[in-house]
Amino acid sequence: MTCAEGAVEFVDSITVRKDCRLPLGLHPILRLPEDEGAARIEAPECDAYWALPIDSGTSVLEVGAVFEDLAAAPRSDGSTIDLTRVPLGVEVDEIVLIAGPKEPRVVLVNEAEGYRVGVEWDPTYLKSAMLWMSNRGRKGLPWGGTNLCLGVEPITSAFDFGQGVSAGDNPLAKAGYSTAVDFEAGRTYEVRHRIAAERIG
Repeated sequence: MTCAEGAVEFVDSITVRKDCRLPLGLHPILRLPEDEGAARIEAPECDAYWALPIDSGTSVLEVGAVFEDLAAAPRSDGSTIDLTRVPLGVEVDEIVLIAGPKEPRVVLVNEAEGYRVGVEWDPTYLKSAMLWMSNRGRKGLPWGGTNLCLGVEPITSAFDFGQGVSAGDNPLAKAGYSTAVDFEAGRTYEVRHRIAAERIG
């Protein structure tokens, strides 16, 4: 880890003892302001957004939906919801995968508190990204219905599913997206990423 002007840069090293095929991901979490819609997500252009393909019990999105506009995500009731303005106006916990991002960067503009923060990553081993919008939707411990955060998670994985799904023949893989990394024994893999912030307004 090194500090640059306005940023923190990371290099994670991975070495495996035997050849394997595994999902890979990072888990940066950004705090959100309290007021509804007081921050804005700037996502990169991408092939499509994918909603979680299972009913989590904490989502209003159409299960497994594939859509093009994060500001008009399809809800299960046939309406849409703007996922770019957070916190959301409903108590939910949403997970959306950014498939085929054209730029390896997601920005959160916190208009209420006057700053913008970007999560950037080297796409060599991290091919997609996942947005975790925890919007007071998880009622059990340790969240207790109070957690407000945005996870900006660079991944090569089928959402946050483990090896059994991500290294297998899943819908994302069938659509041409990498959902696991082939690691060779004894080789060191470097995963580079950074978090940069600046004042606005």
